[in-house]
Amino acid sequence: MKWEHVKATECHGDYVEDAVTGITVCDLYLITPTGRIVHHADHEKHAALIGAAPGMLAALKMVCEACGAPDHWNGETRKFLIAAEISIAEAEGTIK
Repeated sequence: MKWEHVKATECHGDYVEDAVTGITVCDLYLITPTGRIVHHADHEKHAALIGAAPGMLAALKMVCEACGAPDHWNGETRKFLIAAEISIAEAEGTIK
């Protein structure tokens, strides 16, 4: 799965689409009651982050698999692995 950030134009705001299917994954813009598109400075950053999410999730899973269970570690590494496992679960929708 590869998602791409599509930058805003005069006709639409930033959005993210599936690079293979071309299906829109997420729109990142606001429309006023009068129909005007409002661009926000952070929309481009958010779209880039959402576009990178599948790769980031895969990388985080690889780190957790390579390191094993947090119980095998101490200190900051243990805290990081616990946070990574929670982030993976949130991303996969298994916890909120």
